[in-house]
Amino acid sequence: ASGLENMRFREHHGIAVAHVLLVAQQFVRGMASVTQDLLDLSDADALLLGILSPVGRSRGGSRRRKKAAALREEEEQEEERQQQLSIIGRARSSAEGVNFHRLFAPHGGGGHAKAAALSLKAESEDGARGVVENLVEEMLEQLPEPIYAAHIMQSGEQIVLVGPRVSMQDAALQMAALAQPIAVVVDDDDDDDDGCDSQGGVGEEQEYNERAVVKKMLGIVSQRELEAAASRGALERPVSAWMRPPPLIFSHTPLHEVEAALVKHPIGGVPVLAPIKTETRTPRSDDGADNDRGENRTNRRGRGGKKSSKSRAYDVLGVITSLDLLTRRSQPEHSV
Repeated sequence: ASGLENMRFREHHGIAVAHVLLVAQQFVRGMASVTQDLLDLSDADALLLGILSPVGRSRGGSRRRKKAAALREEEEQEEERQQQLSIIGRARSSAEGVNFHRLFAPHGGGGHAKAAALSLKAESEDGARGVVENLVEEMLEQLPEPIYAAHIMQSGEQIVLVGPRVSMQDAALQMAALAQPIAVVVDDDDDDDDGCDSQGGVGEEQEYNERAVVKKMLGIVSQRELEAAASRGALERPVSAWMRPPPLIFSHTPLHEVEAALVKHPIGGVPVLAPIKTETRTPRSDDGADNDRGENRTNRRGRGGKKSSKSRAYDVLGVITSLDLLTRRSQPEHSV
């Protein structure tokens, strides 16, 4: 409870790093599992737990050191003035770029990237707290730029875009030809942007605002829908009869959120989208009058007696497949 109450948080590149210092009257075993429990109970992506305790207490080797007191009197007197600072690091697998081994190794510690430990000497509680805070600063500096969906998506002729009237059979053939797990159904009524102003993905507005052609997404078709259509002998029906809405992945969606979406929706791939705004207008009735006078008065407040509303739609920027994620994960440090 004390660990959760005293936990402090820092955030950098979307990674939440927590740290806390606990003071014990003697050396405490089993703090590695406590650190993992605190991480699981918190909203942090990574946690540094420091435990400050007297040097040598509750350790089997302490008795042997006491037997050699005559030979090590000066050294033991120095140890009396110091305390032991044990630092344990734990991170979630989704914490991109967190590497506790790399952080602790220069100070004599080590372990794994997401689980490591370090033992140092400290003369005071304030000194120990300063050590932990300095390590947090070092870790934040080591964090790489996050990887977003835009960095790994396929685009252009690599992806399958079909109109709503295309048959399931034709969609299946195109998916097989390009080895794609999904086909994205787009509005094919117009080749231009249909008056839509592409707003781009989060963090990518300037890049995608310049897109001359906007492909408005209507839904997706995956292998699951193809199998369902085949089982009912309905492969000649249009994809619009079988398409489903996809999870919303944007160009600036972090990699771990893309992975989570594919775990929740195991369809093999997801489209990368950019919000677009479309404006619809409700015209007056032909005789210029409305049966509902209250509604007519409301309409007159608008321009030209028309009522405007905005609806949310999405432009298709690309596709990310499960294979793309596996390939990215196999690259050291997932460099951008």
